[in-house]
Amino acid sequence: MEDAQPRLRGMKIDDSSTVRSGVSSESGNDFADSPHPPPLPRTPAPLAYVLIRWLFRFVLGVFYSTVVVEGAENIPEDGVPCMLTANHCNSLTDALLLVTTVPSSRRSFLRLTAKDTQFGRGTFTSWLIESAGTLPIKRPKDHKGEKVDNSVVFATLIRALEKGHMTVLFPEGMSRYWPQIAELKQGVSRIVADTLTRQKDNPKFELAIQTASITYLHRNLFRSDVLVTFHKPIYVSALTHPDLIAPSLPTTPSPTPSAHERAIRSLTATIGTSIRSGILDAPSWSVIRLANTARRLYAPLGTKLSLGDHVRLTQRFVDALMGKRAERTWDEIAGVQGGEAASGLKGAPAEKKRERETRPDVKRMLTEEVLKTPLVEKGKKDGLQAGYFAVASPPSSVKNGDGARTEDEADDEELERLRRDLKTYQDLLYLHGIKDDRIRNPRLLRRRTLLKRLLVRLVGSICLFTISIPGLCLWLPILWMAKREADKLVRKGPVFDTYDEIAQIKLTYGLLTGLAVLTLSSLLTFPFLPFLNLPFLLGLMWLTLRFLEDLFSSLRALLALARLLMLGKRQLVLLRSMRADLHSRVEQLAVERAGLPRDAGVFVRERERRWKRMGLGAVEGGLRKWLGFAAFFDPRRRRKKDWNEALKLFDQTEFQEDAPGRLLTVDGGVTGVVLMARNRDSKRQIVPSQRKEGKRYRLRRS
Repeated sequence: MEDAQPRLRGMKIDDSSTVRSGVSSESGNDFADSPHPPPLPRTPAPLAYVLIRWLFRFVLGVFYSTVVVEGAENIPEDGVPCMLTANHCNSLTDALLLVTTVPSSRRSFLRLTAKDTQFGRGTFTSWLIESAGTLPIKRPKDHKGEKVDNSVVFATLIRALEKGHMTVLFPEGMSRYWPQIAELKQGVSRIVADTLTRQKDNPKFELAIQTASITYLHRNLFRSDVLVTFHKPIYVSALTHPDLIAPSLPTTPSPTPSAHERAIRSLTATIGTSIRSGILDAPSWSVIRLANTARRLYAPLGTKLSLGDHVRLTQRFVDALMGKRAERTWDEIAGVQGGEAASGLKGAPAEKKRERETRPDVKRMLTEEVLKTPLVEKGKKDGLQAGYFAVASPPSSVKNGDGARTEDEADDEELERLRRDLKTYQDLLYLHGIKDDRIRNPRLLRRRTLLKRLLVRLVGSICLFTISIPGLCLWLPILWMAKREADKLVRKGPVFDTYDEIAQIKLTYGLLTGLAVLTLSSLLTFPFLPFLNLPFLLGLMWLTLRFLEDLFSSLRALLALARLLMLGKRQLVLLRSMRADLHSRVEQLAVERAGLPRDAGVFVRERERRWKRMGLGAVEGGLRKWLGFAAFFDPRRRRKKDWNEALKLFDQTEFQEDAPGRLLTVDGGVTGVVLMARNRDSKRQIVPSQRKEGKRYRLRRS
């Protein structure tokens, strides 16, 4: 079986075609003694492509608050034949993100593909796709289920690969709404196989498959965050992967797949595993919601996680809540890196374990390795048998001989209770309109503290709104037009068919409206600031956007403090006791199932302040205080406290698939019902105007 599967650099493949990421040692690496062939001559990018890349680098930087790029150094340099594959959940925005995040120093030009229905429509989006040199791909669903022929396009892609270009394909085949990645099509692997077949007589030809993971925390919300991770590429060639070469003679039909077919399936599985390792992949939105709640309890607000750690930590809780277990625990990894065997840790004194957990050198080494340790299906300790992304088995109902529950059954019931309690706790926070960090803070139990903070937030909000008024005159037409067109799109069809195109619509109409607003404003201000009006207007709009982020953050805190004041001390104490119980159970889940340490601080990556980087750490007095004040206006300063926030007064935690109504009962008689109602223009949340039963209800925008 091993001969029938491609030997992929940096990947381990077992006999059952289940793949997991790994780093091979030099002695076991098939490519350690064979350097890559020299790259082909660099191909200059067309002028239209360069303009589109610069334009949308600016547009995406405005729409999304932070676009974090990881692993850009893994991208093969220009001239190396390369196929870029990624997950697909945000329509045209995915392609634009890849175009703008792949450094031009690594690849000057990306050969894109898109569904053929996007071409020849006479719209701005159609012109944009055609100007970038995109190739049309036919899909059966767009042609009434009829058989389609993409042989001409695939031949063009193969010729581009032979010239050393980078081509882009999304192996899912279509953009999706749901959080779980779709089953990958074999088109990428077959193009790779056809390319190697054409180059089978060229021993120096080597093709790189660059996988990427795109994670949107809120793909359609203004000023949300995006993570783009480029993984280590997979190198294949006719010399090292002969089974990918198509047989010259037709094979006779057989009930078992041929070696060539098994190699294609194995390569597709490898690509899928690599892409999944960097995204949030869950069977439903409700699981994502529970995992976010568990992560907040484990690493509360103030734990300075990078966006990559935020995503990977959330995915650990997704897998743990679905019943999987880590192959190795924190103590086992610490024992290996600390020079002791894992078995020796079990018998070590408790003081010695705590001392090792607090060692900073061990923490730095463990952070990346722990997040890469696979979680496997219950009952299968070997990751090669279960696979990192296997679906968890349903709870077992087998009992032992005396009729008592087995240990596995008790664990499953405890996990189910934890999921139910996490959901109830998050529903209560959603009902009251507050966040977990407000419950965690004991100082907010005092009404004097609440009133003092309310006053500070109110004054700050008024000041921020006042200085934002001039720039708001420029932003309001843009925001109104983008929302208007997005609402029209949502009303056209079901959410699973339109939700993934909302960001594309907002980007397109926001860009066109912004250009119109800038043109009109430049003409009106030209007599007062000739030739300086355009830079002034751009600077004003950018500063206003930053002030709006501060304003919304202040308003969110103001509303939360007001609700805490109305909530009452008795209800707040009850929520605090519920949180304390859930916190201990989530810590146990993190240690026993997710393979994480009890202390979430090991994932903290402290960032030095700007004045320290400038060598002013020893400056005392007024200058140091002035630098702290000036940093408030630094455009690079992050305004949001949580990666999950966007430019909204209320965080989005509910999605379309969630139940339309749920009853919550707290402390006997204090109830609330969360209902989602749809109208023509917005989604509204029906919440009780007072927390007691029998009172009337009011509408509040969610």
